[in-house]
Amino acid sequence: MKIDTISIPEVKVVKSRTFFYKDDQKVLFIDSGLIARTFSSNLDELISKSGAINVYGYGGTGSLSSISLRGTGSAHTNVMWNGFPINSITTGTVDLSLIPASFFNNIRLVYGSSGSLYGSGAFGGSIELDKDVDWSETFVLKGSLEAGSFGNLMGGIELGVGGDKVHYDLSLVSQYSENDFSYNDFEKPGSPVETSKHNSLKNFGLLQKISINLPKSNYLEVAAWYLVKNKEIPMPMGTYGESMQAQADSSLKVFAKWKKLFPKTSLEFKVGYISDNLRYVDKKLDLDGQYVVDSRIFSQQGYFDFNNRFFQFRNLTIDLGGNLALIRADVSSYGNRVKEYRANLIASAKYQLGKIRILGSLRQNFNQFQIPSPLASFGFNYKPFRRESWVKLNVSNRYRLPGLNDKYWQPGGNPELLPESGWNINFGAGTELLDPIKSRNKLTFEVDAYSGWINEWIQWIPEVGFWSPVNYKKVWSRGLELGARYSFATESFLLRFSTNYSLTFSTVEEINDPELLHKQLRYVPKNIIMNSLTLEYKYIYATVDHKYFGERYTTENNDPFFALDPFHILDITLGYKIEKLLPASFIQIKVKNLLNAEYQMIRSYPMPGRAWYLGLVVGINNKSFKSNK
Repeated sequence: MKIDTISIPEVKVVKSRTFFYKDDQKVLFIDSGLIARTFSSNLDELISKSGAINVYGYGGTGSLSSISLRGTGSAHTNVMWNGFPINSITTGTVDLSLIPASFFNNIRLVYGSSGSLYGSGAFGGSIELDKDVDWSETFVLKGSLEAGSFGNLMGGIELGVGGDKVHYDLSLVSQYSENDFSYNDFEKPGSPVETSKHNSLKNFGLLQKISINLPKSNYLEVAAWYLVKNKEIPMPMGTYGESMQAQADSSLKVFAKWKKLFPKTSLEFKVGYISDNLRYVDKKLDLDGQYVVDSRIFSQQGYFDFNNRFFQFRNLTIDLGGNLALIRADVSSYGNRVKEYRANLIASAKYQLGKIRILGSLRQNFNQFQIPSPLASFGFNYKPFRRESWVKLNVSNRYRLPGLNDKYWQPGGNPELLPESGWNINFGAGTELLDPIKSRNKLTFEVDAYSGWINEWIQWIPEVGFWSPVNYKKVWSRGLELGARYSFATESFLLRFSTNYSLTFSTVEEINDPELLHKQLRYVPKNIIMNSLTLEYKYIYATVDHKYFGERYTTENNDPFFALDPFHILDITLGYKIEKLLPASFIQIKVKNLLNAEYQMIRSYPMPGRAWYLGLVVGINNKSFKSNK
């Protein structure tokens, strides 16, 4: 059996636990070309363009943005940075607008990810973020600048320098936007044209990483990621007056990783620290700067993770590992400082039997409140033909511990909440119909079907004078995902087309109110379509992206009067590679929402209309110097 490693000078870097045991799961690898074209975007826009995926926000660049995978909630997708979960420990969610897409070159989306591999919360799936080292590049310097509609201005720098032993990477980005777009306020009489006010954004991010090849097959990696965002919050549609709400976010994430490769085994230790600050304020104009609301959230997480991989057996690989998380939160609405610990023991195995790979994993969680039932996952990947094709099956159970806000927020927090729990089954198949080696054409089809349950779904409901979370309902999520990709390439021409469709039913199957039974969850469209066409001829390229969102209900009883209408979004990008003058450089024009569609992702928060952006990327590297000699 192959060890599945990547060779680099003097050391082999063994792939992570979640990556190595992914064979029975559906995994979307974000295209590197898409990452390059969307260099000015955050993770929300990048993922939205990558497939038929439900990403939604509150309108405008930098607004709070979340993801709903396979009909689950925003707290049911884990976001992992080098194996560490970066979801908020207070809310359980991640604001995707806080994550610059250009910081990472290896972004993977795992649909319906295994709870035994990814831990608490992975009902819908997981997003993995990594910055892989290219040891062949001893020098890289890249600058980017983009300006566009609604007062948007973005700038970034990337630097990479090193040799066979040490490599240093730096990514920096800064962005400002007024977000002063116009829209029709359909919730006011006559639907007047309004301009979005008090909606500006200022953000800054910095990521640094040092990778070191040590003697005797040792490898060390250290990284630090800092970000800060200041965002004004506008008034929703249908309201009068001027908003004075604002939110400031800042975060520091640090990790260190050591790996050692032995003849028949590998050993990995990781430590991490995450600090998150959030301050939400609101004030009235007539109070001369005094805050009506001043809410502060400060949380810290410390992580330790280890993994030992054994591959001394002929066709069998085994991983044994575990992790420990120490968390602390100082929140003005909790009353007291909160401390908790969470620990896990994890075992995984992969067995190669001819054309079949059989996989299994087991996780046991420990915390000071209760010991949940073990999480287990079992699956296989079968490749029946010599040409690229596959059949996959995965069955697993999951759980999600309540967030700290759910338990400790005052008033309303409920320390007696039960963890959410459930199970999922996913079947997938695909095949490559055309061989690019023989015909320069490549055509791939794939289909996935899934079904999963979430028991004890936690939801905040109104009580007398306040809201409180309860284990409210049981949800059944099931659906079908179809995808096709075609490409044709010559020395000077490239055509690439992809289409993806998702059909999602996510309904309430147990609840105290019979009127809500079998209703579709709020903001979960049944139908999403994503199409993308890319053409390249020598130095010129063009991309057309089309996305369709079906009707979305905004009330639990699926009242059609309050439903959000279906809509189509069309984006185009035209670019020219200026590699003859400046290696690894290009200039491009983007038009977002070309058809000027009026739509909302969250009710009463309009999205921007047609917008134009001009971007420039200038880069040089050691390979460019060699090619110009």
